[in-house]
This record gives sequence, structure tokens and C-alpha cells, in this order.
Amino acid sequence: AGLGTDNALYVNRFNGSSWSGPQGLGGTYVSDPSCASLGTNQAICAGLGTNNSLYVNRFNGSSWSGPQGLGGTYVSNPSCASLGTNQAICAGLGTNNALFVNTGP
Repeated sequence: AGLGTDNALYVNRFNGSSWSGPQGLGGTYVSDPSCASLGTNQAICAGLGTNNSLYVNRFNGSSWSGPQGLGGTYVSNPSCASLGTNQAICAGLGTNNALFVNTGP
């Protein structure tokens, strides 16, 4: 995943034999994205929106959810990791330099 020249999130999925090609997921981001696996054929990607709030976009195996705001005000890029099937954790620094953590989806 990465940001395009329009600051929207783009992903390129590998299905085991070929790449999908860049797919625009929309939104407008001000941070580098971070993605994590949610299990077989599922993923979640997160980034900071123009209001420095955390937004996630979940892939359920066939389609993306679209950007969903989780709130907070961050001063660092988010970092996401898998917690197992259908679970992930995304964290970043808040304006007070304390760690903000979101688990889900």
C-alpha cells in the first residue's frame, strides 16, 4: 500500500500467482499507510486523514470497506500488526506524545 500523487490510498494485491495492479481506495491521507493481515485473503490498512485522525480500510476477501474514521489526533504515522484471525492493532503517537492504540476491526 502507498499514497498516490492525489494522496489517496492505493493497494496492489498478490493472489499467489499475479499482482492485481494499483487499485485506488480513495480518501485523502497525510501519513504513510500501514497494513496488516486479518487472516486468509483479508487485510486492514490505516493512515492519517487531513485532520490527523486515524482512518482504516478493511479488505474482506472481495471488497474494501472504504475509509472509516476511528478518531484521535496523531503526530506520527500509524503502525498496524495482526493479532490473529480477524483482529489487528494500530498505534501511533498522540499530540501529547503518548501512545494511542486501536484494536479491531
